[in-house]
Amino acid sequence: MITGAIDYAGWLPGGRIAVSGWASVQDPDARRPTDEFRLVNRSAVSVSITDRSIEGVSGCGFEFALASADDLAALYWGGCVLYAHAGGDVQAIYFWEGIAKTVQEIISAHLAKRLGGEADALEMVRNAQRAKRSREEIAEFLDAVAATSYTESVIIERGTVSQDSEVTIGRDGFLFLLGGSNAVLQQYDRPFDAILAARWIELIRKREDYCTSRGIKFCQMIVPEKQSVIPEFYPIPLEAPTKLFAAIELELYAEPFFANCQQTLRDLFVLGGLHPYRKIDSHLSYFGAESLIRRLMHTVEIQPEIFAQTLVEEWQTGDLGGKFFQGNMKECVLMPTEDWEFSHEAPTLIHAHAPDVGHTGTVLDWQAHKAVSNQTVLIFGNSMFERGGNPLTLSWWLSRIFARTRFVWSSSLEEEHVDDLSPDLIICQTVERFLPTLPRR
Repeated sequence: MITGAIDYAGWLPGGRIAVSGWASVQDPDARRPTDEFRLVNRSAVSVSITDRSIEGVSGCGFEFALASADDLAALYWGGCVLYAHAGGDVQAIYFWEGIAKTVQEIISAHLAKRLGGEADALEMVRNAQRAKRSREEIAEFLDAVAATSYTESVIIERGTVSQDSEVTIGRDGFLFLLGGSNAVLQQYDRPFDAILAARWIELIRKREDYCTSRGIKFCQMIVPEKQSVIPEFYPIPLEAPTKLFAAIELELYAEPFFANCQQTLRDLFVLGGLHPYRKIDSHLSYFGAESLIRRLMHTVEIQPEIFAQTLVEEWQTGDLGGKFFQGNMKECVLMPTEDWEFSHEAPTLIHAHAPDVGHTGTVLDWQAHKAVSNQTVLIFGNSMFERGGNPLTLSWWLSRIFARTRFVWSSSLEEEHVDDLSPDLIICQTVERFLPTLPRR
């Protein structure tokens, strides 16, 4: 296992930034240095290994220079990522919490100087620091409250909308996406766009034809919105799913390459009595993820008995739960127990790429140690697959089921990855709210 941290950042002449830290490999019997470091999305930056000693083992340090504080901001907030490599293992190296204030001050001073000029820079930084202290006082208060390990419930009127108008509260406290950049609610009221539906159907069939011509199995997944699967919990009556999604689904329903996620998740709720989605998050519950994996495995004619038999309760936050308060909501999430044998065989991340901005373009490549199938799968999708961090995300499952799994955060089928990987299976996945925008491929 690789551990490490970036624990120094400071100015160099000419506005450059010096960065250094450490990383090492903790084997069962001893600690040893890593083999190399790579700075993804800043490939021109050379990372040098230094003689720094960790627990008596030298050669565990690294150092490099960034061109400006803009690059430091990218490194701090994830626009570029430092990876340590050792054998087949790869681990992202992040900033030590102890230098977070220093890094933020460097970035703030740089931005203030660029925006306000030399004369105003110092006062702008001071104002930012005063505001930061106020935020820190609130954060300290919230930390003190959180340390009590108590949660409290309040009665909130159904249909309450977050201040940014992006989230609403439904029955039993279920949160639903309402607005945002995709104007989710408006999509349910829009007139049917027959031309766009036909273009989607044509695109999906072209994907199938392309894969067939290359001897590759193909699967198309469209994951529905939470309110399309459980409209009973939405705060107002809703005709679901959206007309566009319903038309695509109706046309492709019987096709062997189409994984009918709407029916799968709806059946889980109606027939199985289980919630497919988390309460305060826009993503799947364990039951929802498992049901889609079962559906996908049926599509590719693999039926492994790998699923968890025992679940335990965990309190977790969600991506919608922070929209209403300075703080966060929590929900009780069912997660597999630690004795789940299938979860113990973590795959090796053999390649990772992070884009400068956003998620699109992210690439993660895994190799399984005890694969259920010796096939290679290539996935083009989004946050429903995610980065494979836990069994609520679909990449977590496929990276253990297939011998080789590559996930590309993209709405399009990108041929360069097909040529590079020569997969046995290609999965293209999107979500219902993204359907108004047709992918380029």
